[in-house]
Amino acid sequence: MKVPRMVCDGMEDMNKGRGTGNSLRRLIGLLAALMLLSVICAGCTMPVNNSKRTLTVTDDYGRSVKVVQGAMRIISLAPSDTEIIYALGLGDRVVAVDNNSNYPAETASKPKVSGYKWLDMETILGLKPEIVFAADINKDIITQLEERGLAVVVLAPKNVSQVFDNIRLVGRTMGVESKGKEVAASLEARVKAITGKSLAPGVAKPRVYLELDAFMGYYTYGPGTFGDELISLAGGANIAHDQGTQYPPLANEFIVASDPQIIIYQTGPWTTTTPQGIVARTGWGNITAVRESRLFGVDGDLVSRAGPRVVVALEAMAKDIHPEITF
Repeated sequence: MKVPRMVCDGMEDMNKGRGTGNSLRRLIGLLAALMLLSVICAGCTMPVNNSKRTLTVTDDYGRSVKVVQGAMRIISLAPSDTEIIYALGLGDRVVAVDNNSNYPAETASKPKVSGYKWLDMETILGLKPEIVFAADINKDIITQLEERGLAVVVLAPKNVSQVFDNIRLVGRTMGVESKGKEVAASLEARVKAITGKSLAPGVAKPRVYLELDAFMGYYTYGPGTFGDELISLAGGANIAHDQGTQYPPLANEFIVASDPQIIIYQTGPWTTTTPQGIVARTGWGNITAVRESRLFGVDGDLVSRAGPRVVVALEAMAKDIHPEITF
């Protein structure tokens, strides 16, 4: 901004040491000019450099998405995404989550903007997110979000290894790439510590039944699911591994005939399964796991969410499946 000539003149005269009267008048003029300048500048719009670095990332749907690297306003529409974001220490950037995000505890105070078959688009737009993280459960609404100018990155890992890839992706996207690598490497090391023993040569693979739910059928984890992979990594053999669907309902007769040596059932607000209920099922008294009291509960969120805590599920299941091994 150009400084008024009056200001310059006053400064020059004072420096040259002119007469007292002239100096006084010049000083008064200088002060008046400065006051006028401050009034003018109060209404000015000073140029500010708000430029942010953009980055193009490829999400799990193979889409190229242009995002603001290090975005400060994040919305997560899936519990697995939320847990990854918080694991990277980015919880303070989260402005809203879905209504199933319940970990860590800090998520309770965040606005809930989506759930099963609903989306609060008005609130989402009002929060002005710089990036939205979504998952497979949101596939029907991704287009709606993008049509409103939102950058949407989909995290849809199909196995444990891809969860770690997602952690690195989120770290890079959010400008904390080293943190993403660090967290992923730590989790990979924990998995290796388990599989180095559970998958060692000569270690038996006991038959395992992992119950997802017992409402209107005995639903379990079939091929291509995290539950199936976790059983395998933990050194077990999933009795539903050869089923034709990912989450098949198993017939009572099939489970009894398969004679699982370990039964692991999910716990949480959506299930009511108990060891007592399992023992009371028709014909289950003859199952090896029931006879030997090898019935174990596991938090359903740990098994079903494609986030960092899937490793916690693996560690717990390995101990249940192979109590003879010190993990």
